[in-house]
Amino acid sequence: MTLDDVIAQQEIQNVLLRYFRAMDRVGNEIGYSIFHDDGVGDYGPGIFSGPGRELIEWLNVYNRTLITSHHQMSNSTIEVNGDLAASETYVNATLIRQEGGDYMVRSVYGRYIDKLSKRDGRWAIDSRFYRRDFFYEQKVADITIGESSSRTADDPSYAAFAELRS
Repeated sequence: MTLDDVIAQQEIQNVLLRYFRAMDRVGNEIGYSIFHDDGVGDYGPGIFSGPGRELIEWLNVYNRTLITSHHQMSNSTIEVNGDLAASETYVNATLIRQEGGDYMVRSVYGRYIDKLSKRDGRWAIDSRFYRRDFFYEQKVADITIGESSSRTADDPSYAAFAELRS
């Protein structure tokens, strides 16, 4: 493995992490940045298959129905060959919505299998293949949602990143 491969792996990991931030902050623009313009996503039969930009929009329509969510990336294998790469990334997502007076907590476990390329100096996804390994949902009578779980650009993380850019 070369130093260029290590740098590429880190850049690719940052692409993958931006996706999770886009889901939890419900940020379409952040989500668009993970795909090349012609990138596609396949979330399985009857779920979604199409352009990456439309995938982000479709996911965030659902995310806006949630009170909060928490996506975590765990095991990630990234292999690089020049300006091409492949990755498999495990995800655990906790999705909370209100239903009547109760809260529904869905825990989802799956994997993203991505093909990526570096174009014009930028790593992004050419194709994403998602497979849900399993999920479960449970009703919770009461749950405490922290005030810092903002799902908009009002979240303090936006200000922290903006400060770095000014």
